[in-house]
Amino acid sequence: MDKLIFIGFLLTLSFQATANTVEPTECTSANETHSLTMTAAIKNVELRFEENQTVAIEPIGRKPAYLVSGKSVTYRVLHGIVLTDLMRKPDLIVTTLVGIMGSRPEFDGDADLHYSYAKDYLSNMNCR
Repeated sequence: MDKLIFIGFLLTLSFQATANTVEPTECTSANETHSLTMTAAIKNVELRFEENQTVAIEPIGRKPAYLVSGKSVTYRVLHGIVLTDLMRKPDLIVTTLVGIMGSRPEFDGDADLHYSYAKDYLSNMNCR
């Protein structure tokens, strides 16, 4: 009888631990120039890589000239994977970031450093 009570107690603890586990819905990382946000979207993960600061581009028009400013945002969706599973596959995150950096002009000429940069974002990741 004591064994049955003990097994019941363990099962209760197991169900409580499972019920109290909250999976992250967003992971972020940033450095001085760029930020990365990975957001859970049902069975997909959305990645948003963007510059931290808005930059002036160039004036358009003549008198009066209008100043144009903005920032580059790269958006990708990884289909068929949830955020918690993605976080268990750091190589997949690094490979995706390297691809994003390779497509952006501010990383031109730094191809040999893309993996290092991507790993820095991964090591600074904060999930909630």
